Amino acid sequence: LTVTLYVEVANSGHVATAYPASVHFYEGHPLDGGIPIGSGAEIPLLDGCGSSVIVTTTWTNVLPGIHLIYISVDPDNVISEENESDNIRSFPVLISSFRLWLPLVLRAWEE
Repeated sequence: LTVTLYVEVANSGHVATAYPASVHFYEGHPLDGGIPIGSGAEIPLLDGCGSSVIVTTTWTNVLPGIHLIYISVDPDNVISEENESDNIRSFPVLISSFRLWLPLVLRAWEE
């Protein structure tokens, strides 16, 4: 099964980014041996105060089940930030072996 993952990355600071940053998707926590999904992406410069961009990646050979997906933004610390603690987020993804279409609303939560 092949899945396309989408995530919105936002600049929550008050200053525009000076450099592009990379975004990487993982199955499992990236600092605990998470498995990379796709090849990562580069996001353009973002103005401050909530400007955002949608980033996607293609995940191949996905097995049915619940997967905990992590997003890591600027893992190489290219961008100087007031708050580095919000650069990794996670969310569950349910991959069903059946075709089931339901509305899905996800909210980020703190770990």
